[in-house]
Amino acid sequence: MKDEGMDRRDFLRVAAIAGVGMFLGQGEFASANPVCDLNKGIPVRWLGNTGIELPVLSMRLDRPSNQNLLRRAYDAGIRYFDSAYSYQNGRNEEQLGRFFEGKRRDSFYVSTKGMFPYPLRGDFERVMLEKLDISLKRLKIDFLDIYYTHNIQLPEKITHERILRFLQKIKTEGKARFVGFSTDGQDPEIINAAVDSGIYDVGLINYNCRMKELKANEEAIERAVRAGMGIISMHSMEGESRSNDLAGLKWIWQNKNITTVIQGVTNYNDLEECLAVTS
Repeated sequence: MKDEGMDRRDFLRVAAIAGVGMFLGQGEFASANPVCDLNKGIPVRWLGNTGIELPVLSMRLDRPSNQNLLRRAYDAGIRYFDSAYSYQNGRNEEQLGRFFEGKRRDSFYVSTKGMFPYPLRGDFERVMLEKLDISLKRLKIDFLDIYYTHNIQLPEKITHERILRFLQKIKTEGKARFVGFSTDGQDPEIINAAVDSGIYDVGLINYNCRMKELKANEEAIERAVRAGMGIISMHSMEGESRSNDLAGLKWIWQNKNITTVIQGVTNYNDLEECLAVTS
């Protein structure tokens, strides 16, 4: 595809692949969630009961070296940027921190993740708190909008009493406004366990049209949303072609329970193509 994004023929092909003619316009998004002019016309949705409204497209910078790419995303209306303590050995958070510096804190949302080694060690709380403080320093902010447990694979881990106490502690201390879990797995039991815990505000999940147990996962997502949890999708673009990947974004947005998709971006072409299919 051309660097400036898809031409009309490419876009129509993507729409046809996804079967999305019925919701190409913003009207369908607006029927479930309002559209805000602040976000340059990108449809927005509420994130559970957090009171946060996010554009349906969000961003993770996969190569921490391009401030101009971040600026283009921000100027286009993307407001939520995701990172993790371990991404690029901390350079990812540092890159975002340089970009955020000097910007109004209420003009963007940022999350990071901490990997919780399991079984938990005796110094678990101290080590994780130290890592969280390092993340805040790298990001050049005083608090996170969302802090995630990183890549939960076991339901028993998501409900572990010490983990829940730690998450509640960082909320109480103001280090994170909201807490969540992330999982690369496709296990609805993890989502259901998070709901049952009553602690998690947000779930960051692997959700796409090729996943196993799709119906069971969608039922778990629906239950989470009814309980007030916000659901964010990742790993959406893993198809056999770029056209299928972009169509996959449209497929995800059909599910009104998915607030936003965090898309890994490496270059301008990636970003422009993703922006093109939001309109």
